Amino acid sequence: MKYLLIFTFLVILGNFANAQSVFAPIPKPPTSHIRANAVNLNSTMPSPDSTFTGFRFTGPMVLYALPNSTIFTGIGADYEHDVFNQTTGKWSTTWAIAIGGYEGGQIAPSNVSAVTAIGLSVAFFNKLVTVGILYNLSNKNFQGALGPQVNLNN
Repeated sequence: MKYLLIFTFLVILGNFANAQSVFAPIPKPPTSHIRANAVNLNSTMPSPDSTFTGFRFTGPMVLYALPNSTIFTGIGADYEHDVFNQTTGKWSTTWAIAIGGYEGGQIAPSNVSAVTAIGLSVAFFNKLVTVGILYNLSNKNFQGALGPQVNLNN
């Protein structure tokens, strides 16, 4: 029953996200065309940088968590703010707030055990720096985590 409520909440949240598709890539903004003075040449003039704020899938996330010296990998969904850079032709993420599910293993002490966790994280610098708090479902404790993410669908 608990999973049905979580699934229903996520479906309702998805419907109220301005009909965004988290599966489709963010479209590149249009460029404006200008005409040269006495010549009929069209040159492309970049438009100002565009922004996108919305829900996207994120993953893979790799987080190193303390205490218990655990490494987690996981996927999730986030609410992020992206900026399109005209010179590179790519979107970059300014900040993102994510929720995710993680699987991992303890690397110290020597008894390696599989662990499962859920958590919230905040990412900056195009998701290269991620800081979060995880709830370890195996050990029943909270852990602080640090690591990178990978942008999907950008």
